[in-house]
Amino acid sequence: MHNEDLESLVDRKLRGLPPPRAPESLLPRVLAAARRPARTRWYRCPWVEWPLACQAASVALLAGLAPLAPFALEWVGSGVVARAAGDAAAGVAVVTDDVTTLSRVLWRVFLEPTIGYLGTFVAVMCVAGAAFCAALTRVLWEGSVSR
Repeated sequence: MHNEDLESLVDRKLRGLPPPRAPESLLPRVLAAARRPARTRWYRCPWVEWPLACQAASVALLAGLAPLAPFALEWVGSGVVARAAGDAAAGVAVVTDDVTTLSRVLWRVFLEPTIGYLGTFVAVMCVAGAAFCAALTRVLWEGSVSR
């Protein structure tokens, strides 16, 4: 038998076969998968869709960083902007100096003596929140966050 004969024989036999059929369960599985919402990681979702423990931790972190805002403002607006703007912004320099003085007084009187305690408290609360989140994950999703 030559190659052309073999090729035509195989071609005839293949064309004589019925078309392949999909299993009966394929369509319901595809439709169920299409209806299922796509799962994304919690940190890629909007903040309001984060787990409650992570929202609370982020609020606590921002609240812990809030006392540093006057120092950041002092660093950003350290008078360079006021000097560059000239006489029109002379009032900005006075306000910036007042805010700087007030923030330094508040820092030295209230925060500096307690910063060690506050740092320890924040660290302990972060560890407690992480432990709570891990325990909740184990209870609700049986150890799998990706479910």
